[in-house]
Formats: sequence, structure tokens, C-alpha cells
Amino acid sequence: MEDIARLPTNFMPAPVVSNGPTPKRTVVIAYDHTNQSDALLAKAIRLGMIAPSDDIRILHIICQDEFKKLFQNTGMTESYASHYIEREDSGHDSAMVVAADMIVNDIIDVLDRNGFKNVKSEVLRGDPKKSVIDYCIQCRPTYIITGTRGLGVLKRTLLGSVSDYIAKHCPNPVLILKLTPEELSSREEQDDQKKTRFTQLQNTLKSKGRAA
Repeated sequence: MEDIARLPTNFMPAPVVSNGPTPKRTVVIAYDHTNQSDALLAKAIRLGMIAPSDDIRILHIICQDEFKKLFQNTGMTESYASHYIEREDSGHDSAMVVAADMIVNDIIDVLDRNGFKNVKSEVLRGDPKKSVIDYCIQCRPTYIITGTRGLGVLKRTLLGSVSDYIAKHCPNPVLILKLTPEELSSREEQDDQKKTRFTQLQNTLKSKGRAA
């Protein structure tokens, strides 16, 4: 594992440095492994919405229906993703949660090398809307940062928005960041680096699967 390339430090921007003392805060960031989530996290850093002194929780809620989509986005084949779902259903080491946690750990490693030393991943299974609320009720963060999916008016009416639901039901302040097309397109430049890392992760999981 030592020779596997990691995401470079510049995958995320350097934090905003404050001249005065920064209060200790607990900040939850809703994350789903997409370029949109990476852009959200990068913008939060650039605007000083998270600081190196913060207790940062990167929260990812996954459900069974989203598991295949998660691994297909990382380049993993559908048959191999299905294999891990079957192992999870049989109670094998919570493979779904472990795999998702391994992916977000790369982001934590980048943040650590940029001075963010108190970052944790929180990977839970369940309905995204309700699970986020339950988590915030439990840990009572200073605030939660989330983005928008960019749904049109019709889709928002029919499907609802996770960010809208969180804003209405969360017990703590909710910061909804709207991303510009330029901010989203800028993440495409980092896409190859992330896909390379995902491919390496896939191969590692395959090797472990054969050995099991």
C-alpha cells in the first residue's frame, strides 16, 4: 500500500489564515463523493467557512440503491459492486461502509496535509434526509454545510430537495452553498487524479476479495 499514489495536496485549496484566535467549532459537511461535493468543500475552505482549528465531520449517508452508483462513479464494474452488496447483506464486515470510508479517507489525507488536523469521516447507511437530521440531533454541530443538486422547479416539487429538508428540520444552523458553473467545471481538472486513485482502490479491493 506504501507505493500507491495519493491525491496531491493541491487537490484542495490552502485554508484561510486568521490573524486573531479562531473559536473551536464542530462543522458537519454533507459529502457524496461527486465533483459537486469536492467543489463544495473547496469553496468552504476558500471562504473560511471551515478552519484548521475546527472539529470537522465529513458526513456521507449511503443507501442500498446508491451503492452501485457510488462505485460505478469510481470506475468499479457493476458486477463487482453487486458482489460487495451481497457480502454486505450476508453481514460480511460491513463492506459497503468500509469501502465508502476508504474513499473519503483520501480527502481527509489531503486536508491533513493542508493543516486540517481534526477531520473525521462519518459514513452511515439510511435515508439521506432523515439520517442527516438524526446525526445532527446526536452531535449538535455548530452548523452543517450542504450544497444543492441543481434540480429544476418540477423535480424539486416532485422529489423534494435534501438541502431544503435539512434546512427545515435540522436543529442547528444550516449553510447551503450554491456553486457556480465555473466552480463546478474547475473540479474537472482534478477528475483524472481522483479517477486514478479510485482505480487503485478498486484493484486493492479486488485483491482482498480474492484472498478472502
